[in-house]
Amino acid sequence: MKIPPAISTHIMVAMLIATIHAPLPLHAVEEKQPYRHNLVLGFDRPYSVAEVNNATPLFLYRYFQEELPHDLYAELSILTTHVITVFGRKTREYFVGVSPQLNHTVYSGFHAYTNGVSDYRRRFQGHNAGVEAFFQYHFIKPVSLKLSYYPGWYFYRENVGRDIMQNHYEPTEIALPNNHWEHKGRADLVADFVTRRGLLDRIRHGVYARAIYEYARRYGYGTFEDLIPETMKSSISHTHKSYAELGLYYSFSNDITLLGAYHHNIDRNNSDKIGAFFSETAPMPGYFWGEFYHNKFATARAQIGLPLGVWHSRLQPGYNLLYLHKKNEVIGVGNYAHTVYHSVSASFTTKLGDVVPMMLNYAYGINAVRRDAHTRRLEKGNHEVLVMVIAAFGENPRPDGEPKEKERRTIPDELEGPEKMRVE
Repeated sequence: MKIPPAISTHIMVAMLIATIHAPLPLHAVEEKQPYRHNLVLGFDRPYSVAEVNNATPLFLYRYFQEELPHDLYAELSILTTHVITVFGRKTREYFVGVSPQLNHTVYSGFHAYTNGVSDYRRRFQGHNAGVEAFFQYHFIKPVSLKLSYYPGWYFYRENVGRDIMQNHYEPTEIALPNNHWEHKGRADLVADFVTRRGLLDRIRHGVYARAIYEYARRYGYGTFEDLIPETMKSSISHTHKSYAELGLYYSFSNDITLLGAYHHNIDRNNSDKIGAFFSETAPMPGYFWGEFYHNKFATARAQIGLPLGVWHSRLQPGYNLLYLHKKNEVIGVGNYAHTVYHSVSASFTTKLGDVVPMMLNYAYGINAVRRDAHTRRLEKGNHEVLVMVIAAFGENPRPDGEPKEKERRTIPDELEGPEKMRVE
């Protein structure tokens, strides 16, 4: 998961569970991180009758250095599949800099599911390394435009043996793409009129909108021969991706989030991985990560918030919907059985011992189809569990007159309604 610069600690956490990440909101460039060090540990695991239900470890460490002279800024982020650094200059109006990074096992070729059965012959590892240049400008505090350019070296490896989690992989049999260069440009326009408060910023009120356009040009990709026994060839050299997102939050207890995406010139290697809580661009809780690949899709989520009154605990039951256009134009992937998929979910957040923030998320994929590992019959349903523990330390100095984090938390999470926000 790539982390854009200048995202708050709490939004960073939400990114991992992907409940608001499709993609990420950017906060005002002048906002400082409350802590210099952030640590997130967790795992995500599906449960179904399928033969393979592998767990995915979640790890994130971030270090911020915002006390440098001349408004200079530095950041280090280490994630499960990414190592990202940021060096730049951050003022009240703009944020400009570079971001050297290494991203490994991040492409859609890492998955190939049919009815919950993984086709190991088509699975492989895709990596890239490069330096991104970016410029973010705030027209007014809630409205920003970010432009970025990323020239990266993309390289691929076949699966052999076992991974770090000791999951077994059969050897890859398809012909992989050539190692190649890819130049990617991106424009990201955000209007964030949401007021946030409470543990992990989970209580919100307002409107959030985002539009993204991304263009990628490959050089030296060659021909990607994807299917067995029939070969589906892809030699795509340029790709267009566009996203639009709208979030509506009312009275801090209810929210609706809508995402739509349209992509042109896509193969299975560079398609978005749709499914699971933590998908980068298209979370669909209750399904496998990368269960769906599509060039025209939309997601919707509706949640309500129920304060529980102990250790700042809160329960958020929700309903999720995924729409896939009936014609799938991703090379190497056919049409799906349904155009609409449903799931129900529940998110429980608390402070263990009133000290350590923890998230426990559950979802059930209503339309998921799994081939039973014993009977070989097709069965409906898939469960997903995501657990995360969050820690932050090394409090940053705050401007005079601004309340410290612990002082702001004296306002109970249970206070609901727009009028209660004025307390802060």
